[in-house]
Amino acid sequence: MKKFLAIFVCVSFLVSFVFKDFVFCQSDEFLKGKIDGETTASEYYSGAGWFAGGLGCGFLGGLLGTGIIVGIASATSPSVPSQFLIEKSTDYKQGFIMGYVKKARSKNRINALGGGLLGTLIAVIVISGMRR
Repeated sequence: MKKFLAIFVCVSFLVSFVFKDFVFCQSDEFLKGKIDGETTASEYYSGAGWFAGGLGCGFLGGLLGTGIIVGIASATSPSVPSQFLIEKSTDYKQGFIMGYVKKARSKNRINALGGGLLGTLIAVIVISGMRR
């Protein structure tokens, strides 16, 4: 019985830790903030600098450079504009930041990957044109 109880406690702890970001653990304000953050990032965040960085890394480093820039874009946390957080609750702010960062990182990865692949393609065309 003690083994069963110990296993149950361990599994419960792991499940609660793994699923802490899921819907059933968060308040309505948090969820509203998360949705608003994702919407705001979709509308106002471009991530165009990551496309330019991907283009350069892809041109100079090929697929390896593309992989590196995509990894950096995934790890970098974009800054959240504070004007959307004025006079909001703590739960809303946490949700907004989480949603905004999630969507902005996604845009960063997509832009870095697109730029990197385009840069690699341009490098291949330039190199193959020089051999003729």
